[in-house]
Amino acid sequence: MNSRKMTQIAAAAAVGILVGATAVCAARWPRHPKLTRAFNQLQQARAALDHATHDCGGHRVAAIKLIDQALGEVRSSVAYANAHPGRR
Repeated sequence: MNSRKMTQIAAAAAVGILVGATAVCAARWPRHPKLTRAFNQLQQARAALDHATHDCGGHRVAAIKLIDQALGEVRSSVAYANAHPGRR
């Protein structure tokens, strides 16, 4: 199997995982549609950076780390909102 075919298979698998994770996230956070949307967009950005071919002087890796941090903050936001329903 050539490398192009393997790349296509890997990309298709990543999209499948992302779609599955998005569905789980939407089901888990129905009361927080904006946070769910932000989480999904961050996941899509991370997937795009994961599949980028250039390192861009280390900035791609730095961006991935920051996105991971942002994903954690969104999870924390949802946890806070669920624990304190009357607060913003």
